[in-house]
Amino acid sequence: MTKFNTGNEIGSTDARDLYDNAQNLDELTNNQSERSHKDRLGNDRKTWWGMEQDFQDFLANSGYVGTGTDGAYEDYDADGPLDIEARNEIFTKDGEFYRAKADLDLPYTTTGTWDGDDETRFVSVGDANLRQELGDASQGGDLVSVSTNSGNESLNAALGKRTQVKDVVLKFDSVSDMESYDTTSLNDGQQANVLNGSRYRWDATSEGWVEQTQQLNDGTQTTAKALNHRTIHAITQGALRTIPVSALEDGQSCIIGMTERARTLRWRSGDRSSEVSSDPGEGAWVAPDSDATGASGAWETIVDGYYLAQWWGVTTGDNIDRSSELQAAYSYASPGMLLLPQGEIRMDSKLPLLSGGIIKGHGCSINGSGTKIVYNGSGNTFEIIGNANDPLRGASMRDLYVEISGGGESALYLKGCRECIIEKVLFRNIGTCTDGVKVEAEEDYGVYKNDFVQVQTIGFDNRGFYFDGDITNSGTRRANDNVLDKCRSDANATGFQFRGLEHVDLHGCRGEGNNRGVRVAGESDGTPAIRVNMLGGYLENDTYDIDVDDSSPGGNGGIRVFGTRYSRSKIAGSSSRVRDIIYDFYDA
Repeated sequence: MTKFNTGNEIGSTDARDLYDNAQNLDELTNNQSERSHKDRLGNDRKTWWGMEQDFQDFLANSGYVGTGTDGAYEDYDADGPLDIEARNEIFTKDGEFYRAKADLDLPYTTTGTWDGDDETRFVSVGDANLRQELGDASQGGDLVSVSTNSGNESLNAALGKRTQVKDVVLKFDSVSDMESYDTTSLNDGQQANVLNGSRYRWDATSEGWVEQTQQLNDGTQTTAKALNHRTIHAITQGALRTIPVSALEDGQSCIIGMTERARTLRWRSGDRSSEVSSDPGEGAWVAPDSDATGASGAWETIVDGYYLAQWWGVTTGDNIDRSSELQAAYSYASPGMLLLPQGEIRMDSKLPLLSGGIIKGHGCSINGSGTKIVYNGSGNTFEIIGNANDPLRGASMRDLYVEISGGGESALYLKGCRECIIEKVLFRNIGTCTDGVKVEAEEDYGVYKNDFVQVQTIGFDNRGFYFDGDITNSGTRRANDNVLDKCRSDANATGFQFRGLEHVDLHGCRGEGNNRGVRVAGESDGTPAIRVNMLGGYLENDTYDIDVDDSSPGGNGGIRVFGTRYSRSKIAGSSSRVRDIIYDFYDA
């Protein structure tokens, strides 16, 4: 209450009112014991200290979140030091939850010393966090355990059984699954179908399942095993194999769900042993358990233009070597397209590519949003190798991120092939792999007319791209007429190296952060490298942008550079060895 309390209206210049106003301001700002005070007109007003206390009470009663990522709870000892940024953030210490005290300045990082130090800055929230979780409709019921005839279960699980629609027709994979089902939720006469074609009803009097029968035209009874004309549902591929073939019609479909190998198949009667033997990975053809050879029929996967690697059991994110599954899937799909799932796939053994075979992912993003193959093996990761005088044709890789975490010779090795396409593939070495893309021609093993489109190599110990024309003789079979379009080679010892070959075009290619950007060399038998054309590219490298190797006895031939940004001062090699270098654009 103010001293004079005249009751004069707001705006009064009476000296007594001015005195009361000053007293009100003093109460407002400096009172540390009362949450409110009376103004000079007799109305209750909050003090600043009172407003602060109300806010602290609000925070204390607000929902709590953990200090970790996405609100995860962290432990003071196991996860510290912890960063506390809000007053409703909590953490655990010796099984108890704690939050910041009201007087602790935020943000705050814990010191790691609890006794006598951090314990003075935090206060236990008691069971407030438990009350919050119990009140959460999405998880509260899972925190409460109740006893049922199936044992201890969560409240949500028990209520789910009690609230089950009692007139629904139940479906089971096997009779044993049906017999182990909780019968307390069943109505008398409720129907159940088993995957093998049998039908049952629940008899409340005998408390048992009774197999149903149907009338045939001759008046006899038989069990209802007719699966004809309806789609069958199997939870797993193992359950698919148990379906009795005598009940099936040719072309009848089955849907596998709830697993990574989910797909739709159709029954094919007759002798399918050749198809089954051609697919040991069981991605396209699955024989029944009653005849694993497929001679009595088999299930065929319905394919819509391409094959999915997960049909053969290729999974992501589990850090399990899937080399054999990938090989089985790709071998069957070729010539054709194999689509890999999105995510990270581990591969410990090399994958040879085949004529006409296409292996495709969901993008080559380094941030993990596409398809990433992690290679932990040695040697070459992928190979495209033909036979003598019989080149492998038309193999293709697209939309993949390949990370080499082990050793190895090259991420992609090509020899004796032509008209292959490598498009939007990122090869990155984080181990000790020598080369990214290596093209090696030998006598009778030429490498011709292959396209590399938006291929990137990063961090290889020797070369990002290496084209070697002929390491054994000076014959005419070389690595010729290959095109690199918008390719990149970054942070390698050498970005692009060409040796003893003819006619390679680089369109809009870039090399950055390499020791040498583009290196050209002749062959040891006296054959020069000729007609290497670089058009519209960009070179910004540590030592040399262009290096013409004088050490090769055969000389070096020509490299033509058109409209490419590079530094003239970063050219290595004797001028007498450099042929037809044209500086259309340079930055130094």
